Amino acid sequence: MRYKVVILLFLTLLLSSCGDADKEATLEGESVVVAVVNGAEISQFDLDLAIRKLVGAEAATMMDEAATKKVLESMVMSRAISQLREKEMNALEKAEIAKEVAVFREQLLVRRYLAKHSPPQPVTMEMVQDYYDGHPELFGAKKIRMYEMITTKRALNANERDELLGKLQDPGKHGKWQDWAKELAAFGYPVTYRQGRDGGEVLHPKLNQVMGSLAPGQSSPLIFVKETPYLIRITSEENIPAQPLAEVTGAIKKALGPKQLKQAVEQVGKEALANAKVEYK
Repeated sequence: MRYKVVILLFLTLLLSSCGDADKEATLEGESVVVAVVNGAEISQFDLDLAIRKLVGAEAATMMDEAATKKVLESMVMSRAISQLREKEMNALEKAEIAKEVAVFREQLLVRRYLAKHSPPQPVTMEMVQDYYDGHPELFGAKKIRMYEMITTKRALNANERDELLGKLQDPGKHGKWQDWAKELAAFGYPVTYRQGRDGGEVLHPKLNQVMGSLAPGQSSPLIFVKETPYLIRITSEENIPAQPLAEVTGAIKKALGPKQLKQAVEQVGKEALANAKVEYK
């Protein structure tokens, strides 16, 4: 977290030094110097801007002296680190930094243009409802299917397979498969009984496919996977509802926010390109 703060402050300080074209503009607090690092000044405006970036405009007004001092100390450290790095950079690295600053500046300009001319439309409750209804699985809605299975403890040889095939016919006639499996085991057949939840364990894809086609109470035909027989029956099914809309509205608005921003950018972009001379080479 501290590393991110340092990077943010570094960019803020770097940008504050790139305003040569606007020297005549007067920024509130720019003439008040709060720290000097190797001859480079940090102004009150720089400090106020950094605080707003870190905690927001509202919280910035409530920052006490101790917290403000910590921010300033971080800025001083950031400035000192950036100076050391700048000294050891070669021409190519400086050119790369200049390009990154230019990209960051362009992003700021786009955001400010949007804010002034075409702010993104707010996410409405109708949008939230549509998203909620269309993606219930994202908010916990799911179907839980319980199954029972009769299989063998190992793969069967040809004789065992032929003999057991006859014993495992008509699974629907047996109400309690667990008792059925015990009876078969008592006669020496290497069968075993299992219960589980669909998706609760890793099964062979063929078994998952078969289970997906079964309705509650329905049994599968005898299935062989790598010479091992399987009988499967869905014993119950329960629909788990999604979280209440009120609990996930904030998350949905956050998810839809970028979409609204994209639409705003596309709209403004079309208008900007209509009056721009563009050449692709």
